[in-house]
Amino acid sequence: FTGYAKIDLRNIFGTERAFGFEWKKLDRFSQYFNVNYKEPWLFSFPVNLKLNVTQRKQDTTYIQRKYGAAFEYLATAKLKASLLYSYEETIPLGGFTATLNHSVFNTSGVSFYYDTRDDIFIPTYGYLINLTLKYSLKNIVTDTETGNAKDNQYRIETDALGFLRIYKNNIAALGLHFRNVVGNLLEISDLYRFGGTNTLRGFNEDIFSGNVVAWSNLEYRFLLSSQSFLFAFFDSGYYYNDILKKQNSDLFEKFTFGYGGGISFSTGIGVMKVSFALAQGDGFSQGKIHFGISNGF
Repeated sequence: FTGYAKIDLRNIFGTERAFGFEWKKLDRFSQYFNVNYKEPWLFSFPVNLKLNVTQRKQDTTYIQRKYGAAFEYLATAKLKASLLYSYEETIPLGGFTATLNHSVFNTSGVSFYYDTRDDIFIPTYGYLINLTLKYSLKNIVTDTETGNAKDNQYRIETDALGFLRIYKNNIAALGLHFRNVVGNLLEISDLYRFGGTNTLRGFNEDIFSGNVVAWSNLEYRFLLSSQSFLFAFFDSGYYYNDILKKQNSDLFEKFTFGYGGGISFSTGIGVMKVSFALAQGDGFSQGKIHFGISNGF
């Protein structure tokens, strides 16, 4: 069993202020959480201030902490553009101090967001496009061979979601996602991770990592009501891991997929989504149950 919990307070006391919390238990030794806050319309201008704090504990390898801020410009009701800044620290744990450096990052970037969906929770038509470009200066503070070293890293992150009503209560949903990071001193903590409930179902949470990753989610949904639906899905994913390639590992590149079905329904504590998924090559007894709960007010 794997899953997550997410709560979004989107309009606190009718002021349009927002607060969100997300938590994932990735496995026995790993977890992730994110806390975010939005202050709307700074000085009565169409600009939102967003703040967030994120921490990832990756098994016994490292802890990663990130403090971020963004100024979001509301160009139209559908289009938003943001300026981003974050400070990040990666702290190796245990014996990994010999193979993973203690590093700090200063990151700046821009983001563009366009959303025409009719509903943010259970859309029946429309699409969403999100594009983010980032530049990071990585300062390695525990490189014993060369002393303090620096690396320039460049990232591109893009997501596209589309929804189409085929016939009455029948909805087709497609998600396409891509991530890429470029740098000369990449370490395992710099890579993108995916797999599990929200990315590639049928696999353990964040089981795959790479400097280039991509995944897709294709779903057929049958609406039971305005707040619930049955669904069948086919997820596919790809990664390229330059670190593993330099180690002459045969696992540096892979394409795989997962498939299954499930149900999403509203409860008193939020929207529950449960699915049963099989990974490529799995028998029925090897299937995984993914579940998650999210709430928005």
